[in-house]
Amino acid sequence: MDKKITEKRSPSVWSPYVNQVLDAEEQAIEDGLAEGLYVETPGQDAKMQEWKEAVENYKKKKSVTVRIYEQTLEKLRAKALEEGLPYQTLLSSILHKYVNGRLVERD
Repeated sequence: MDKKITEKRSPSVWSPYVNQVLDAEEQAIEDGLAEGLYVETPGQDAKMQEWKEAVENYKKKKSVTVRIYEQTLEKLRAKALEEGLPYQTLLSSILHKYVNGRLVERD
């Protein structure tokens, strides 16, 4: 079992984890951050905003009842199985892409 050690952050660096107990791997990461071994990924802020919006959209999901032809549902379920998704998730994705103008017709 890894020996637990208390984080070595300087008191001048604000952190909500000042008294956090870190294992050896976590401490190595913290030391690397303090030494400048890690750099920010370009476009990280935009990606983070995209993830935040996705989380907010996920929270706002509503249940709906839709009547569709049985044959259409069977084809949707088969397509979802090919994609490895639940059919409701696939349907939601299709609708989301359509209303946002990202669903394109193929020839």
